[in-house]
Amino acid sequence: MTSHLLALAGVSKTLRTPFSRKPGFRVGPIDLTVGQAEIVGLIGANGAGKTSTIKMILGLLVPEHGTVELVGARSPAVWTKNLGYLPEQPVFYDYLTGLEFMMFVGDLFGIDRTTLGPRVESLLGRVGLSDSVRRPIRTYSKGMLQRLGLAQALINDPRLLIMDEPMSGLDPLGRRFVRDLMLELRNEGRSILFSTHIIPDAEFVCDRVALMRAGQLVAVGTFDELLGIPTEFEVTSVDTGSSAGGLADRGRVSVRVAEKELTSAIADIVSRGSHLVGVSPIRKTVEDLLTSGAPGEGGR
Repeated sequence: MTSHLLALAGVSKTLRTPFSRKPGFRVGPIDLTVGQAEIVGLIGANGAGKTSTIKMILGLLVPEHGTVELVGARSPAVWTKNLGYLPEQPVFYDYLTGLEFMMFVGDLFGIDRTTLGPRVESLLGRVGLSDSVRRPIRTYSKGMLQRLGLAQALINDPRLLIMDEPMSGLDPLGRRFVRDLMLELRNEGRSILFSTHIIPDAEFVCDRVALMRAGQLVAVGTFDELLGIPTEFEVTSVDTGSSAGGLADRGRVSVRVAEKELTSAIADIVSRGSHLVGVSPIRKTVEDLLTSGAPGEGGR
């Protein structure tokens, strides 16, 4: 059995505007995996190709090249059973109540009514809509609509949940609710792939992130792997021969070293009779990587 729930290999597509002579926007090639009980964030500015990548995963766009495998298979029947999806702007039948809509979605999946009723009740309670299940959806707030969208994405008890900008437009409480729910789902053994341009949310929940720029996947890894953690510290009375930079001036100075060199640099400074004032980590930001390049970009 595959070690990944989702695997994209060389997936790409050129998007063209009908009747336009302009060259199309190319997305890919994308090589990306999502493991068991893992949260992966697809990060990039608006127009970077995140939604197009998600649509190729879902089969809403057919890739020109490459393959998409879910649970080691390319069968839509396998995908339907194992995949849940929340679009960026979910559309509901607003004349239905929340309960009616959830029952409708469950029927589309062919879930037996004896199973569906308790599952719907449980999911609506989990997303905090128990008191609103009999209200028409047209009376729901933005946050309530997002909660309903999350509930419907879980109706088939999926192993992998894909969400497109799930926290966009939500207030701080709504964003926190979505983040907490994502962590709960991962702790239950589910996997999540979601797109976002809200960096703090991604830092809070992601095990790994995939950075996209201009349709290209420029880097994949943990935040620490992508950003690194160089360290800065202040010392006084630095001797001329110090390995921390060979600074000739005496007095307080600021020195930067790589994390792996920190211990030896501090030991060298202290052995020369200098006084360590402070140590603090300094790291790039994701915005830096998205706008000025990223490790592994290969000059593209």
